[in-house]
Amino acid sequence: MSSMSKKPKTPAEFIWFSLRLKSIDSASIEDVVYYVTESGYGEFSEEVTKVLEIYDRQGKGKISQKDLQEIVAKNWDPFNSEDALTSIFNKFDKKGEGYLYAEDIVAAGQEHNIDISLEEARRILEAMDYNQDGAIDVKEFKSVVKA
Repeated sequence: MSSMSKKPKTPAEFIWFSLRLKSIDSASIEDVVYYVTESGYGEFSEEVTKVLEIYDRQGKGKISQKDLQEIVAKNWDPFNSEDALTSIFNKFDKKGEGYLYAEDIVAAGQEHNIDISLEEARRILEAMDYNQDGAIDVKEFKSVVKA
């Protein structure tokens, strides 16, 4: 059975399916989501968008060909990618300081429709803050996410 004849089940498979369908190697996030929708899988457009946004390192709504290849690789998992984890950290670090604070955790929760109180965020920060400097740096973030 070819990859074009089986029905995709994961976000990576939907992205791959839509790109193969249109014979393109790279595209804007908007284009990929459009192709997914046009291919009859519109109900997955939000999930596909979230996957692609992890790789939008410059915040321009585009992903590189290298990133597309990583996304469609077999068993793709953004939490196994150093670059993807850095990108996720940077999206949470709204001030671009290189550190996450309790307020950043609350904001990240709100962006993902997760209600986290400031007190809960402080407890999360305390658990992740291995060097006890009052903030989470990218190294601490990656070690917790990978654990």
